[in-house]
Amino acid sequence: MIHSSDPFGIYIHIPFCNSKCRYCDFYSIDNFNKEVVSLYGQRVLETVSQAMIVNKGTLVSIYIGGGTPSIMPDTWFVNLFKIFADTLICLNDIEITVEINPAYITKERLCFFKSIGINRFSIGIQSLNNPLLLNIGRSYSSSQALKIISEARDITENLSLDMIYGFLFPERDIKQEFKALLSEALPDHFSVYAYTPPYHSNAPEMADEDFVAREEDLVKEILINKGFSRYEVSNYARNGKESVHNNLYWKWATYIGIGAGAHSFFKKELERAYYEDNVLSFIKSPTLLRRQVERKDALKEFFMMGLRRKDGISAASVKENFQNSLEEILEIKEIVSLRDNGMIFLNNQNVAVTEKGFNFLSDITQSFFDAIERIK
Repeated sequence: MIHSSDPFGIYIHIPFCNSKCRYCDFYSIDNFNKEVVSLYGQRVLETVSQAMIVNKGTLVSIYIGGGTPSIMPDTWFVNLFKIFADTLICLNDIEITVEINPAYITKERLCFFKSIGINRFSIGIQSLNNPLLLNIGRSYSSSQALKIISEARDITENLSLDMIYGFLFPERDIKQEFKALLSEALPDHFSVYAYTPPYHSNAPEMADEDFVAREEDLVKEILINKGFSRYEVSNYARNGKESVHNNLYWKWATYIGIGAGAHSFFKKELERAYYEDNVLSFIKSPTLLRRQVERKDALKEFFMMGLRRKDGISAASVKENFQNSLEEILEIKEIVSLRDNGMIFLNNQNVAVTEKGFNFLSDITQSFFDAIERIK
């Protein structure tokens, strides 16, 4: 249960896709019918309604992801927002995001989303290289993607684009792709992820470490020169348009996930919860599976997420959440060595990974894990 003083977000998972992308490791299904969509949608609405009755915190974000949320009919979206309106929430004060696949959206649908209160579009572009799009299972061309971006820019004041780098595809010119995106319509936010192959047999190949690093450096240079700030290792924003919802994850705040495969985190209780990756099971009886997080594991999670942010982790937040002093960790010699080598910035008030350190984030995180194991 979320208490009155806690800010929280809601993530709503729509796990339906017309076809599965080869790079994706999120739960989704591409074998469904209208009846299943309708029954699932109704169960999601019921679960959202119950969550809003039980949890009394301050709702700061709503994120509708997938899958492909646009598969849901207009009436479902209208009924969803009626639930929030009935709880007297002022939606104008909340970041409300919907994920968009360029293959399954129209300008008219974008206008509808805006009309019901959705104020942030997150468009999954991934690439503008047509052979690569075909290779990874995306069902649109670069020209379709650019058209949707332009239309979305005219409709929303908060536009985010997703891109992926690191595929083994030497014919790709990621520099030209970003130039095309930025010349078509300057977005407010980019999520730019290094490709990690999912656990299935037909996944695209990943490029070698040097190739991935070169693509990352190119992306970083282009976006920073265009006025974007790298506020998290994989995310860039301009004009203060950092993602409110994703910051809940990185700042180790409370969030509720609703839908098959969706996850929740309740900070005060140190509890994680999730629904089974099964649409039919969710329709029949949405059962939240819960597990307690051990204190040291929670502290590791806290550092793992916080070190991804450019602002890092404050001593006050460590004290507030764990009653530990940040100095207990920072005094351990391996952490001091990271500072001396320019990988992290630290003092008694704050610790943050440097730009240089972001290239070695996994190793740095492991060093903090080791340090946490050694504290009492």
